[in-house]
Amino acid sequence: GMSSYFLSINRGKRSVVLDLESEEGQGLLHELAGSADVVLYNYRPGVAAKLGVDYETLKGINERIIVCSLTGFGEEGPWANRPSYDLVIQALSGAMSLTGEEGRPPVRMGIPVGDLGGGSNCVTAIAAALYRRERTGEGCFLAVSLLDSLVGMLTYITQMYEATGVIPPPAGSGHQVVFPYMVVDTADQPLVLAIFVEKFWGHLCRAIGREAWIDDPRFLRNDDRVAHREVLEPALRTRFREKTAAQWMALLVEHSVPAAPVHNVGQVMANPQLHHQRMVVDIPDGAGGTVRTLGCPIKTPDLPQHPVGPAPELDEHAVEVFEQWLGWSTDDARDALDAREERP
Repeated sequence: GMSSYFLSINRGKRSVVLDLESEEGQGLLHELAGSADVVLYNYRPGVAAKLGVDYETLKGINERIIVCSLTGFGEEGPWANRPSYDLVIQALSGAMSLTGEEGRPPVRMGIPVGDLGGGSNCVTAIAAALYRRERTGEGCFLAVSLLDSLVGMLTYITQMYEATGVIPPPAGSGHQVVFPYMVVDTADQPLVLAIFVEKFWGHLCRAIGREAWIDDPRFLRNDDRVAHREVLEPALRTRFREKTAAQWMALLVEHSVPAAPVHNVGQVMANPQLHHQRMVVDIPDGAGGTVRTLGCPIKTPDLPQHPVGPAPELDEHAVEVFEQWLGWSTDDARDALDAREERP
């Protein structure tokens, strides 16, 4: 009865349902905000004020509160009120124009990086605001845009364009100015090679039995290899098709070459390193069983470890939250919920 999508983004949370279009719902939220550290919302500009969760309203209740707004395009500007989703952000940011292979249609990145980039920036902004509040005692308003966040990830791509005036084409699985940085086919499955530092070029040549390339003037340094890519690339591809991925990986690991097989999601969930890191965990499903999901990528070895909890049913923790945050008795909290459920 619970979708995989809902479980993946709501595990470990508590759920209270409030109708912010009602006076009662806004009143309860304002009471909660009185002792809250942070309020995060994802509305189009102007909606928060109508629902009573805008910074000016909440600051009047709690002057130390930090309010973070995540929008598609920003709080103001000609596009501020347009609807947005991850695909729209990927297209507008230029990210889709760089994804895929030259001469073929643009490709959406396989993960929702437009959404995830905005969420990550919210976390960074909130952490910084909490630290600032510890020093100044003041809360603040934070505004994060999905479009700004993904455009910010273009980094050196935009700088290359500004320096040359050349619009960069999609690089496929390669790199505009580094070689070899690519996917190669083997006898059974693809591998990636990431020769980003000069010392790894020699490691690669030794691993694949092409030591003569180390001192070949065409391939001495990255700029040389980029200039002679049309010669080196087919030679590399031919060589890698001679063995299986496992055979090549044994040699590449032995010679400390940055390389990896291209894993599918099933292989990722079976990866022993990820299991060791507790990035694949079993959590309660809320119905007496367990479900496998992803763990937390941030480790705190010297702090108590709290297991990830299940995704909540909607409103599952209302009584608990009203007791803890508002000081209500259990009976008062349950009566309030019963009254709310009886209303049409």
